Amino acid sequence: MKSYFNQSYINITVKLFVIMIVFLLGVIVLYQSQYANGLFSKGLRNSEWMTVNGGRGFAEQGFLSNGGLPDILYGSVSPEGEKKKFIKLTYPPAPHWLAGIFIKICGLGNQSCYRIFPAILGIISLIFVAKILLSVLEPIKSALMMLSLAVVPTTIIVMHGLTYLSYSSSLFLVQLALLLKIFKEDSKYNKNNLLILFIAGFIQGWFSWDYLFLVCLSPIPFALLYFQDSKEYRYHVLLIILACSSGFLFAHFIHIIQVIIYKGGILAAYKPLYIKTMNRFDGSLQSEMFMVHESRLRILLNYLNKYASSGVSYKINFMIFLIFSIILILIREAYLTIQKPVQIALSWKSPSRNFFVIITAFIVSFLWIFIMKQHAAFHRDYFTMHLHLLYFICVLTILECVSFNKNNTIHQEK
Repeated sequence: MKSYFNQSYINITVKLFVIMIVFLLGVIVLYQSQYANGLFSKGLRNSEWMTVNGGRGFAEQGFLSNGGLPDILYGSVSPEGEKKKFIKLTYPPAPHWLAGIFIKICGLGNQSCYRIFPAILGIISLIFVAKILLSVLEPIKSALMMLSLAVVPTTIIVMHGLTYLSYSSSLFLVQLALLLKIFKEDSKYNKNNLLILFIAGFIQGWFSWDYLFLVCLSPIPFALLYFQDSKEYRYHVLLIILACSSGFLFAHFIHIIQVIIYKGGILAAYKPLYIKTMNRFDGSLQSEMFMVHESRLRILLNYLNKYASSGVSYKINFMIFLIFSIILILIREAYLTIQKPVQIALSWKSPSRNFFVIITAFIVSFLWIFIMKQHAAFHRDYFTMHLHLLYFICVLTILECVSFNKNNTIHQEK
């Protein structure tokens, strides 16, 4: 009876702790949406300005104007008094459509009102993540996992913004929680899971290209972490990856059709998309003054050592965090008993595949940064967000190696 009450007390305490974290994060997000001076970087503020311009065009001219593509200079006037116009072809229009809806609801120029909507989405995503963590992880592990998300600014730093990044970061947290639930609990084929992941992938795809590899390939480290050596499991993993990928790519197929219709043909649509892609890849089709001559490896190391370690990203040296995580999971087995002030018995078991869990999360997190070198070098404030997968997986893998009773087995086998 005493043990039951102790466990019940722990469960209630953990739930209250997680609720408190979500509440405090929600308050910060709402505060940022109303009182913070926009987003934290110049690049993001410029993107937000263009998003609102595109939304204003949709609000005033209709959501199917320009083939449903945003005019990101709508309302701007040149020094000669001519109206500027620039139709954005290279990103899906979801953020601009939403901005148009916000303008219709709140009126022109009411930024604080616009920000309420993405802020609410962000808070809902935090509640969803907390609920999943509490339902699939042991109580103490769920609290530690939620705390690990709370202590890094990246989790909520852009949730109040109007750019694609604000929506994508919130939605990606939801996807991570969904994948955790699916792989932790549901080892068999489930149509509902696949449908949900397809829809989630489609919504993500309708916001931007940049989360391509994160959305499509993030199931892989989860699949390795909760690996089961069976054909059925491998088939299930393949279906999950296909569900995420097909939803994301279908959204972009629709967007490309939009561009083809607007430009009046496939070749006319292909040229601007190709130029933009090549400029993001290596800058070869743009002016020399905008070229980045650093190697891909140097840019990657800068992300680990500098960009991701800044106060507005993770507040930790990400390189040291990653090395520490790898060293820790390479320890195969350990035990620790603490007698005072409370008696705690901890056991640690880490199968060899955990190394590949971390490595695959690293590859997926950095794939866009590595391939789209020019894009990543110019917009490091955007792409430090991609490391959230690696951070999430590192913390989760470490927690899943720990058992709070050394006589208990844990989910992984050696």
